[in-house]
Amino acid sequence: MSFFAEIKRRHVIKVALVYAIVGWVVVQVAEVTFPLINVPPWAATLVVVLILLGFPIALVLAWAFDITPEGVVATPAAEAPAESSPPASSLPDEASSAPRSVSAPVVEAKPVSERSIAIMPFANMSADLENEFFSDGVTETILAMLSRVRDLKVISRTSVMRFKGTTKSVHEIASELGVAHLVEGSVQRSGDRVRITAQLIDARTDEHHWAETYDRDLEDIFAIQSDVAERIVGSLQAALTRVEKAQLEGRPTDSVEAYERYLKGRHFLALRTGAALKQAVEWFRGAVEADSEFAQAWAGLADVYTLLPFYTEASPAEVRSEVRAAAERAMAIDPSLGEPHAALGMTAQTAWDWEEAEREFRRAIELSPGSATAHHWYGGFLTFRGEHDEAIAVLEHALELDPLSMPIHMALGGANARARRYDRAEAIYRKGLELDPNFAMLHSNLATLYQVQGRYEESLAELETTARLNPDWVELDNVAALRAGYAKSGERGYWEADLEWLESQEWLPRRALLIAAACAKLGRTDDAFTHLDRLVDSDHPRALQIARDPRFDPLRSDPRFAAILDKMGLG
Repeated sequence: MSFFAEIKRRHVIKVALVYAIVGWVVVQVAEVTFPLINVPPWAATLVVVLILLGFPIALVLAWAFDITPEGVVATPAAEAPAESSPPASSLPDEASSAPRSVSAPVVEAKPVSERSIAIMPFANMSADLENEFFSDGVTETILAMLSRVRDLKVISRTSVMRFKGTTKSVHEIASELGVAHLVEGSVQRSGDRVRITAQLIDARTDEHHWAETYDRDLEDIFAIQSDVAERIVGSLQAALTRVEKAQLEGRPTDSVEAYERYLKGRHFLALRTGAALKQAVEWFRGAVEADSEFAQAWAGLADVYTLLPFYTEASPAEVRSEVRAAAERAMAIDPSLGEPHAALGMTAQTAWDWEEAEREFRRAIELSPGSATAHHWYGGFLTFRGEHDEAIAVLEHALELDPLSMPIHMALGGANARARRYDRAEAIYRKGLELDPNFAMLHSNLATLYQVQGRYEESLAELETTARLNPDWVELDNVAALRAGYAKSGERGYWEADLEWLESQEWLPRRALLIAAACAKLGRTDDAFTHLDRLVDSDHPRALQIARDPRFDPLRSDPRFAAILDKMGLG
């Protein structure tokens, strides 16, 4: 049975039950009161006949019409099932892709919590394809609201969006995400009206806990989302603190225009490319221009500026003031938000202020315990500090919250590599590549892992794949030079060819690590430190990798390495 047919069936059953109860009450009242007021006996019989005749009419009307807070409205004649593929995205070409196949996550399976849930991508049923961002935004907003409830395990956006348009069954999806329940729904927008449907499913039994259709003015979107979130919390019998209840019931902005701009900002933020992040900045700025008291839009702006140095050539110094201004504005408006604290933690980390970074990361997790991003960033922080066991534990929890996230797979694999647990790191990278064979940075990380272990043929194969997927990250000319050098004189030829090619190119922070690693391997210690010092002085986040990177093990006994760590506050 289709999603909408199931909703309609439940609606008809509800009407039938209510009609039967009311009819029975009317008959009982008639039998008692009619003799007392001298009503002829045939009148009671007439009441029974009229009630029986009205029953099928009520059922027909229940199927044809919906009762909403705005009155009785006709049910649309043809609605596609929620399981059907949504319309093609209106995103730029760089972000468009077919749904990828997914498989089981890498973290060891744990018993599925009764209060675990995934909010599946709401289908866009609108005629205008531009509303794709709106349906995705509804999904993300409800998800974000629930992730702040400490008693729930809520799967993050990155993982659920991989199932957009999937043909997999409810049971398969829940099994891969490690949850007991799913929420499915759709969004249909027309002008200033919006129709949202939602249903909560127990994926283990396929039982539908509840289903609802909301047909309202667009300005009621926040009330709808709050109602859906509260129904989920109630159905799962999750404990709710006073603060959490206020968060669910809160209205983030009074401006629909600001909210729409915010949703577009989130849309581009999720793409994680340099071009998309720059568009996200513009949309978030537009949102706070429309409503300067919109805390979540300020938090989104802080997130974008935090990420820019990792996806563009912008340095942390260029964006640090922007991050802090946006984050502090968000916290001033809504002190319960955890996201701005995570942004401040990341910014403090790039400024080598480790005490502030830890304080902000911990506060972010305290306020948003379901935030995979906060755990991801905190796990990276712990890795750079050399607290390997705790870092891996935090990152494994992040992966439980976002089991199909490629960046978290990359971070967890990297944490194991920095702890010299190479077999485990390789297994994590390989599992990530099963989820997404086209994620270039995972291939690059795997190539580096093979280099450290002296597995050069395998490293070359991964570098070639990286260059094919992302020529801006690894150049084919560089790989060709490496292969020729290795064929000529083995390991030393590999590193000599690498260094010769790198030194012929423009110096960039991402190349500095590679040059320093090659110099360290070839015994050119002074040159290695020249490039490491230059990288640290460049104020680029890649300098963080120096502290625990196995490629620099040959340099660790040199006092200059300790001086670099001291400069970064890691001595």
